[in-house]
Amino acid sequence: SFRMSTNYRVLVMQAIFTYLPGTSTGNKDLVSACYPRLLLPSNSDAPNLRYITPGGNMAGWVLYSQGSMATDLDWFRDGEDGGLVVLFQAEEETVSSVVVSALTQPMATNVWLDRDQRTLDWGVQGQAQDIPAGFEYEVIAYPGDQGITKNIIAWGEALQYYHATVKMYDSSADFLTYYTDNGAYHYYNPLPYMNYYDTLISVYNYSVDNNIPFSRLQLDSWWYYKGVGNGVKNWTEMPEVFPDGIVKLHEITGLPIIAHNRYFSSNTDYAQQNG
Repeated sequence: SFRMSTNYRVLVMQAIFTYLPGTSTGNKDLVSACYPRLLLPSNSDAPNLRYITPGGNMAGWVLYSQGSMATDLDWFRDGEDGGLVVLFQAEEETVSSVVVSALTQPMATNVWLDRDQRTLDWGVQGQAQDIPAGFEYEVIAYPGDQGITKNIIAWGEALQYYHATVKMYDSSADFLTYYTDNGAYHYYNPLPYMNYYDTLISVYNYSVDNNIPFSRLQLDSWWYYKGVGNGVKNWTEMPEVFPDGIVKLHEITGLPIIAHNRYFSSNTDYAQQNG
């Protein structure tokens, strides 16, 4: 079924299942049951149609892809790596776009680009052995003509409204924090012949001497033990990084610590299956 939202100018498509046994395709990237199937225009009808498909982890940044629907389909992110799909086309004065994504059950819902039939197929992940009675999911399509960025923001607001999600206040936006994240000078780059403890103490002393009002210190992924996939194996400081521990850094500076955790590795020490 499908419906138009009265609060937002969007189309919501819903699939509700009776019990379906033996639905697996054997391919995790396909869909085992499909709804909706969105028919894409031909290249001759829409030669300037383009796509944006974030993919993979890090909220889609790792496998982020964009290109022409006429020539760059090999880069289109779908299946297990896929998520939301943005289709857009530049016109004389505006950029028309539509954002399509799962509205509910995002971890069980795949999008698959059928390159032969030129359809976008949404459905249950392709290796689902059975689909239980009563299982349902929804897909949202959010169109706009005010540019891609504004449309993606509006799509996100629609999802927040639907799920009654309130954006949490972020106090870190109100104060100056010293970051060692990707792009910062000390990202995997301590001062020469120093460990990170000595480096950050030097940064702190410099900030005090020059009246720089840092209110926090951020420690990025360089400080803890990593496992498979560069995730957290053990979320404790490595002695070569902080010989006296993070606690010592906090005691000397008096600053709150923002401690990075990328994600837990499959061989993390904190999982029961790893002993």
